[in-house]
Amino acid sequence: MKIKEIILDFTSLLDVIMIILFWYILNYQKQAEMQIAEAQQSAAEAIMEAEQRESEADALLQQASEELSNLTNINERQASILTAIKDFREGNALSLDLVMNEDGSSWMLYVRKGDTPLGSPIPNEKEKQLGIELNSRLSDAGYAKDATILCIFTYDSSEPGTKAAYDAVTRELKYVQLGNSQFFCYEMDLDKSY
Repeated sequence: MKIKEIILDFTSLLDVIMIILFWYILNYQKQAEMQIAEAQQSAAEAIMEAEQRESEADALLQQASEELSNLTNINERQASILTAIKDFREGNALSLDLVMNEDGSSWMLYVRKGDTPLGSPIPNEKEKQLGIELNSRLSDAGYAKDATILCIFTYDSSEPGTKAAYDAVTRELKYVQLGNSQFFCYEMDLDKSY
């Protein structure tokens, strides 16, 4: 028996396999690029969402911090108000007494906390420094710069020269109130003729 030689040509089969392989590689590359793009977009969205949540958290933290600070200030303010009311009820409130000399040419301002004098009387020669002097005496008496202070300012409008002295004292009291918005002063005219 004679063996015939068979020659097989796989060139066309190889071409078909190569085409299928290239098609698979190209398709796989497009899918990989799409997956990478989707992953990048998801990552960018996640980063933006995280930044937004971080900014919201920062805003909430800031708001909570401000509210806590306000509550602390409210508690300190309430304590200051209660102390001032207690001092007033017990007769230990701050009092300013304007006393004129007989001819009305000069005056003295007596500063007291309850029955205790806070320094010597302030003469009319110190009229321009009265606000500074009062702030100094309040500080020496233990009042904080923002403490609630209830004050009674007494004068007798029937005495000669009281109008000018009253104007000078009230002008300087306004400067004290500018430095401490919690300084409250009640004016009491001792003139019984009206």
